[in-house]
Amino acid sequence: MRKCVAIYCLLVGLSILSLWAGLLIGGRVPELQADPAAITTHLVAEGLTALALISAGLAMLKRWRWAESNGRLALGMLLYSTVNSLGYYLGRAGGEAFVALFLLLFAATLLILLVSRERSPASR
Repeated sequence: MRKCVAIYCLLVGLSILSLWAGLLIGGRVPELQADPAAITTHLVAEGLTALALISAGLAMLKRWRWAESNGRLALGMLLYSTVNSLGYYLGRAGGEAFVALFLLLFAATLLILLVSRERSPASR
């Protein structure tokens, strides 16, 4: 189970960084002009989430003692991020695919948190 969670954390963390890099390099973030303060804080939050997920994934693979607690924190950050992103795309025309993606990501993350909590030695 730990290896699956680690891979999930790594894949999602790297995907977040890749997505934002592509959007920024491609000039597809109009909020940089319209509302730079809001998008900057959003980018910081997304970047911290991605880095937390990547560090948690690597720590889990290396079986470091603090890996599980860091993983829970990172996955909690991801839950927040998915809800925030859902809110952004819910009101946008053509955002249906992103809404579906973020709902799936939210459900998968919540399931992982619940299942890993039940299997954790600390929860027994």
